Amino acid sequence: MESYLKESIHDLIHLRTNVFSVVIVLTGGLCSLLFMNSLPLYVFIFAAFGAYLDILFIGNILELTNKIEIYRKEFKK
Repeated sequence: MESYLKESIHDLIHLRTNVFSVVIVLTGGLCSLLFMNSLPLYVFIFAAFGAYLDILFIGNILELTNKIEIYRKEFKK
């Protein structure tokens, strides 16, 4: 059981790191929309979609962090 919890914690940490990298790239893309010389409607649509995904992934990071803490508490028992 200990090896299963240890491996689960390890996998969740890697998943959280990957999702965090996606958030960084997505946020950089949102910031680059400010420099586009395009119609404001397109910029608004892309910014709204990007902000939605950004919030979704940040929520996923918070959920993964909670799971990691729960597994760590189980591991310490």
